[in-house]
Amino acid sequence: MLKIKFWRIENVLLMQVLEQGNEIKRENFKFCASNGIEVKSLCRPELIPDIIYVRGCEEEYDDNIVPCEYSNAEEAKAMLARYIEAVKEYNTSLLRKSNDKDDIEIETVIAE
Repeated sequence: MLKIKFWRIENVLLMQVLEQGNEIKRENFKFCASNGIEVKSLCRPELIPDIIYVRGCEEEYDDNIVPCEYSNAEEAKAMLARYIEAVKEYNTSLLRKSNDKDDIEIETVIAE
């Protein structure tokens, strides 16, 4: 399961990975949501257009809060919705594999 906390302050999105399940292999993970957003693990958490990088090989960065700046608040809102949808879709895909609905919990925090 993947828990990510998101904030939006005007045209800037912030992200922090709160929990990352063992099914996500550090440096060797990729999930592509139906909306085109990819969730990957490489080095450290990072948020860039169309990609959410979760925890990777550089464990000292696991709890960092990372920013991504957009040209305006409307674009940031639209991308935030896409990121949230991708995380929910990933967690739902785990649900289909495990059939244990009580273990799926998504925490999203948005500050405007």
